Amino acid sequence: MKNLYTIILFFITVQIHSQIPNITVLQSNNPYPGKLFMSNVRFDQQPHARYLLIVNNDGSVFWSRQMNVSSYDFKIQPNGLLTYIPAEFRSGINLNRAFYALDSNYNIVDSFKVVSPSLTDTFRTDTHELKILPNGHALILAFDYRWVDMSKIVFGGDTNANVEGYVIQELNENDSVVFEWNSFDHFLIQDAIHENLTAAYVNPVHMNAIEPDYDGNILISSRNLSEITKINRETGAIIWRLGGVRNQFKFINDSGFSYQHDIRRLPNGHITLFDNGNFNTPQESRAVEYHLDEVNKICTRVWQYRHNPPIYALAMGSVQRLPNGNTLICWGSTSPSLTEVTSTGQITLEMTFPQDVYTYRTFKGDWPPTPTTLTLNLTAFIEGFYNASSDKMIDDTVSIFLRNASSPYSVIDSGKGLLDSNGKGSFSFSSAVNNVNYYIVIKHRNSIETWSGSGVSFISNQLIYNFTTSSAQAYGNNLVQVDNSPIRFAIFGGDVNQDEIIEGTDLSAVDNDAFNLVLGYINTDVNGDNVVDASDLSVVDNNAFNMLIMLRP
Repeated sequence: MKNLYTIILFFITVQIHSQIPNITVLQSNNPYPGKLFMSNVRFDQQPHARYLLIVNNDGSVFWSRQMNVSSYDFKIQPNGLLTYIPAEFRSGINLNRAFYALDSNYNIVDSFKVVSPSLTDTFRTDTHELKILPNGHALILAFDYRWVDMSKIVFGGDTNANVEGYVIQELNENDSVVFEWNSFDHFLIQDAIHENLTAAYVNPVHMNAIEPDYDGNILISSRNLSEITKINRETGAIIWRLGGVRNQFKFINDSGFSYQHDIRRLPNGHITLFDNGNFNTPQESRAVEYHLDEVNKICTRVWQYRHNPPIYALAMGSVQRLPNGNTLICWGSTSPSLTEVTSTGQITLEMTFPQDVYTYRTFKGDWPPTPTTLTLNLTAFIEGFYNASSDKMIDDTVSIFLRNASSPYSVIDSGKGLLDSNGKGSFSFSSAVNNVNYYIVIKHRNSIETWSGSGVSFISNQLIYNFTTSSAQAYGNNLVQVDNSPIRFAIFGGDVNQDEIIEGTDLSAVDNDAFNLVLGYINTDVNGDNVVDASDLSVVDNNAFNMLIMLRP
């Protein structure tokens, strides 16, 4: 995304009213460790300082940055970056165009903005959500404003109403749109039964959350429809609708939700959301967890937390399930600001800003990032070094590079180690992260550089990859079969001058050293027996005849 198209300095310090709002700890009883990520906002016109805040469990401020406008959705992304969006609204439109990303030293290193249709400037980046995906892509929301004759839709409708629609875009690392979905194509304006559809400005959807689902599809939350929608990420078709006037599910142990925020899919398959409860009776906000039977369309409430005394948030809010099973609830536009509870509803932490100061969401996570060592357990054979009769090879050193899975395929990390007689080696990396796709690139002193067949990711700090089982394990099937029983593949040998092609210059170098019977650990020794002779020439001659080259995306 490296498109710092305009870094307007949203963090310029304002000298007036610069005090960080007080954060009061109301209760604390062994909360989950970690830092809290939030940003203070107000709905009134009182002058106040706006901050990005990282807060300790005791309410002290770990880090802050003063902004000249309110900011939203401040959180840690899976790749370790912190993202947020400054928001300066005028006539309902956010004048800022982008989310920004900070590294662990709080430097702006990236930006994310929606892409408008060709030759237009009609889409505006929405403030509610940015999700960076493991493959480096990003899901982002956009406003799409259209002039609509609402008199054709509802009695008394404005003949030239400004109607706000929403667009979901998936952007790759080159900022190209690879998926797009527009609410105007799938939702009916009149389904927003609690909105004033006769007004000059109509907001029938108000999308506020995107959640990549476990099956590759997308969940979205549309506040003004009181609906969670599942979208097919390939076709854009709606798979199902939960809540609202188009609800397809039967609710068990629950009467449904209203004007909700923050849909999330849990590892156990359940979903959580923050139910603002705007049109529930009585008006009361809560955190709720559902089990979904997506085949039979049954939605069963399995857990909820209601505050005692009850509280109601007109807007905003979030729910985060923590690794120890606790749940962090941001109460949005009310007080207290946040509550962390156990699965049985016991409060472990409760904090609040002063009256009339709120936070859109609150997240908890480990910060600063703890350096993590990721381990690649690799299996690969080297063509000339492999002996089919023993299914072993002469061990040798290789270098491994992890490259970004998207263009320009930058090197993220590298390591060097030994492949043993079984072709196995273990390589450690400190700059790579979990759940992000990388190409594995193997380089050997006299072999063709070889890339993995596709991008692969570390899970729980581990990755196992085997180049020997199929030619498809290498990009472009760039492996040679060296054994039939068992089936074994190896990287091509013979690129002694490491120019990414095996041809006459490699053959000439080996031929010269073979003529002189050169001994030792040298690049022209293509079979690793420490002597350059006819057996090395045979490997290089065959591959030079086929003009084998390095293949990469």
